[in-house]
Amino acid sequence: MADRWMLHRAGIINVYQYSDETLHFAGGRLLLRGVNGSGKSTAMNMLLPFLLDADTRRIDAAGEQSSVLRSWMLTGRDDPQPSGYLWIEFARPASQSTGHESTGSEPQYLICGCGIRANRSTERVSTWWFVTDRRPGIDLALVENRVPLSVDALRASIGAHRVFAQDQRAGYRNEVRARLFGGADIDQHIRLLHVVRNPRVGDRIDVDLPEHLNGALPQLSDAALDDAAQPLEDLEEHRGNVEDLTRTAETLTALGAVYQSYAQGELRRRSDNVLARFEQVRRDRRAETEARAGAAQATAALDRAKSAQQAVKTTRNRLELEIQALLAQPAYREGQQLDDLRGRVNAMAAAVTRAEAALDRGERRQDEAATVAQRAEATVGNDLQHVGKDLGDLAGATATARLPAPPDRPDLAPVPAQLDLEPTRRGVSTVRSAAQQAKAKAGEMHASLDAIDAQAAEVRSAERALLQADRAIETAAEAFQQARTAFDQAILRWHHALNAWADEVDQLEKAPEEGQGAVPQLERSLFDLASLHRGGDLVERALDETVAAHITAHDRHLARLDARHHAEAAETVRLQIILEELIQRREPAPPAQWWQRSPPRRVTLAELVDFSPELGEGERAGLEAAMEAAGLLGAEVGADASLTLPTGELLAVAGVPVDAPLTALLSVSVPTDGDPERYRGLTPAAVAAVLATVSTHLAASHLTASPDVTASTAVSVDGSFRIGALQGRHHKAVAEHIGVTARRAALDRARAEAQRQLETAAAALAATDNAVATARAHRQRAELVRGQRPPAREANRAGQRSEVAEARLGDARERRATSSALLAQAEETHTNLAADAYRLAARLALPPDRQGLRQIEAVLGEVAGLCHRLDSRLDNLARNPLAQTRVSYNLALSFP
Repeated sequence: MADRWMLHRAGIINVYQYSDETLHFAGGRLLLRGVNGSGKSTAMNMLLPFLLDADTRRIDAAGEQSSVLRSWMLTGRDDPQPSGYLWIEFARPASQSTGHESTGSEPQYLICGCGIRANRSTERVSTWWFVTDRRPGIDLALVENRVPLSVDALRASIGAHRVFAQDQRAGYRNEVRARLFGGADIDQHIRLLHVVRNPRVGDRIDVDLPEHLNGALPQLSDAALDDAAQPLEDLEEHRGNVEDLTRTAETLTALGAVYQSYAQGELRRRSDNVLARFEQVRRDRRAETEARAGAAQATAALDRAKSAQQAVKTTRNRLELEIQALLAQPAYREGQQLDDLRGRVNAMAAAVTRAEAALDRGERRQDEAATVAQRAEATVGNDLQHVGKDLGDLAGATATARLPAPPDRPDLAPVPAQLDLEPTRRGVSTVRSAAQQAKAKAGEMHASLDAIDAQAAEVRSAERALLQADRAIETAAEAFQQARTAFDQAILRWHHALNAWADEVDQLEKAPEEGQGAVPQLERSLFDLASLHRGGDLVERALDETVAAHITAHDRHLARLDARHHAEAAETVRLQIILEELIQRREPAPPAQWWQRSPPRRVTLAELVDFSPELGEGERAGLEAAMEAAGLLGAEVGADASLTLPTGELLAVAGVPVDAPLTALLSVSVPTDGDPERYRGLTPAAVAAVLATVSTHLAASHLTASPDVTASTAVSVDGSFRIGALQGRHHKAVAEHIGVTARRAALDRARAEAQRQLETAAAALAATDNAVATARAHRQRAELVRGQRPPAREANRAGQRSEVAEARLGDARERRATSSALLAQAEETHTNLAADAYRLAARLALPPDRQGLRQIEAVLGEVAGLCHRLDSRLDNLARNPLAQTRVSYNLALSFP
């Protein structure tokens, strides 16, 4: 709201009782103080809302008075055609910032006002209206030589397009609303303003004011109602869309539930399979553990059996030695102690039997352990055969992949040598590491080949882009050629049309230019083909300016004719009024000098006297001239028989008669058929007494009175006169005011002269009207021709299409150059990557192609599998108890 228009000043010039008054608003507000009747309300009625709505019927607050303007302009004035101005000034602060910098620009001003002219004789009031940014009293003078400007002078000062005639008030209102309110409709606010300023608004304020305020609210536009109703109209469609979307959502939810159940079932099945496999793995691990425990137990049992067998053999040997010792004893030979020996023999025999049984059992356990050992030995041999086969396959694969050779197969050495698996393990590990390194190198080579393939794709993409750019250039070039041809054809058609239009312009009637020379001819070089190609807007503007010179000349000519018409019309009206007044008069108006009072006046001396018959025409004219110059003819005659000036000073008083009084040349003739009230109190004797005090004795040659003449007022038939110290002489061709005959003859001459002047003025007015009509016709013809100027729309559109096509062609060429540069760059990068790949393949001893790499990778995969299998087989060999030591049991129990 900081940049809104605010009331700043207002002015009243020669309207009502104001001469030239300027009112200053403070912050858009004005306070007027004064007693009742001082004109406060009238001043506000003159300004607002009168200067906004230009409604002359509702100027006063109550809206009841009529002819307010006529009352303002004519009441208490003597001017027959007074004029005045009312104006109001709005101010708006300029923008305080522009971009990032502050500016100190001056505020903006807008002045709207009304000019008023009244005619007392016709009691008509005419108005004109103006809108300008020139400030009255600062850079615009609405008064020159104490006289308000006429409408023509105002047009010449601020521009004809800113002044609106009385019948153009609608245009003035539109201009004010466009400039002040942005074109918004303010009729409701104006009506509200008329309501609240009415003195009787408080009579029913609680009932009527809310209605008035509601009525002043802006009416809803049809467009706003349509915009508001459109969502309601679309509600059913939205509801259908919502239902469709709801059904779709429900279907998707059901589908999701079905797929969720399926996914859960599939996940459960796969989970069961995984769990079953895990259970099988656990069972296999338990079986493996149990087998390992059984093997360990068998090995321990074999060791215990061997120990027991050795103990039995030791006991057997000891017993055999004891038996041999007993048999060698003399007691045995002598039979002494036979029973004891027999008992001991029996006991020992029983022990031998028990030992033999134990030996049998040990032999059986040895046989069983031997059987287990044989089976383990067979297993070890089978595993060694598989290890040998795998090592053979591994040797072939490593040879193909250029890897280190695998180790030899491990073999069982004679008893008691052990099976050494560590060399085989180290050899397999070396092969595995070499295979992993080779696989990493193959991956590096694959990355290099991937980069080459990616760059090859970039090259192919750049080639396609270049091909598309070439096609785009061909298409754009063809389109540009077509657009350029269409543009040239449009320019040529426009050129021909402009030449034909220029012929009509050359045939236009030229308005007379006072002191400016003839309006220049239309320059056809403005629309030659080169100029038209340079820009249609420039040519149109230049042509419009050239043709506008014709219209401007006609406007100036029409302004002069309008001014002359107004002056001649006013003169005609004035002469018509004068003629009508002369026709209505029975006698001419009494003579009056500039310093004498204007009508209505009392009876003058000229109406009460007549010439003596003895005076000739020349003497009569001379005497009347002297009396008129001295002010006697226009002097008002009072009831006391005195002649007075309008200021109240006595000019002549009936008193002491003088020598050669005026009664010798004039006779008293008081009219009896006139207004009796006007001549009340006037008698011929009183008038004659006044004439007797005026002398006719005056030297004509030197304008000096004779020494014996003491009269201070004197007139002579040669036109000489004296009034006190003032002397002079006046001349007239014929008498006009003294005597009924002279007055009637003068009235006839005045009527004839007025009739002649009226006819001359009417003829001049008619000629001016014809000239105005002719000038208006010429101007209308010029406007019509200007409106028929061939427009540049087609040529401009064709030019724009040509420019767009040319820009597209340029863009296509730029894209082609960019694509060509990208292709060259991509090809260079591809060549560099290929060279790098060949160098890498040579350094890594790998094939530089994808197929060879895949073959090498297949071999490396086979090597990895063989190494894994060999690890498993060697682990099995390491877990077999007979793979550690091979022992042959030869249990030979011998007894003596």
